[in-house]
Parts: sequence; structure tokens; C-alpha cells
Amino acid sequence: MKVNPESIEGFLNSQDVVVDAAAFKFETENHGEILGIAIVLVDESRLNYIENKVKTFLSVPMYKIFRVMEIPRNENGKIDRIELMKIVSK
Repeated sequence: MKVNPESIEGFLNSQDVVVDAAAFKFETENHGEILGIAIVLVDESRLNYIENKVKTFLSVPMYKIFRVMEIPRNENGKIDRIELMKIVSK
């Protein structure tokens, strides 16, 4: 998987319906490593809208979107991708 997480996060965070977003590597049983996208939405009813936006923005064939309540961050304010993996794997 060769994608720039910061560009995906920047794109998503520029959308009015997104409160926060994070991109990360997500391991699947069937497809191996794919792009994971965690989002916090202003309104859950806007999920289809943001899914369509992601589809037109991304050039990767496999990805999975996770709705989360909060994007975990470390003490420096950076996204804690390890903790995020734990949250979405539950």
C-alpha cells in the first residue's frame, strides 16, 4: 500500500461533515494490508456522502472506512495509529 496518510487526512478534514479523520494500514485476513480510514462525522447520516467523496479521491482498490467516536492522539497531539488499530479491531 503506497498512499500518503497526511494527504488523505487533509482531504477528509477539509470536508464540512468530518470532525476528524485518520488514515492507517489495516490488516485483513483475505486481502492482506489495505488502507484503513477512521472518521468522526458531524452527523452519522452523512456517511454515504463521505464514502462517495473518498471513492472519487482515492486511487487504491481496497480500503475500509470505520466510524469512530474519537481519533486517539498521543501527548504531542499526533495520531496514535497503534491505539487506533486496537479500536477498529474490536
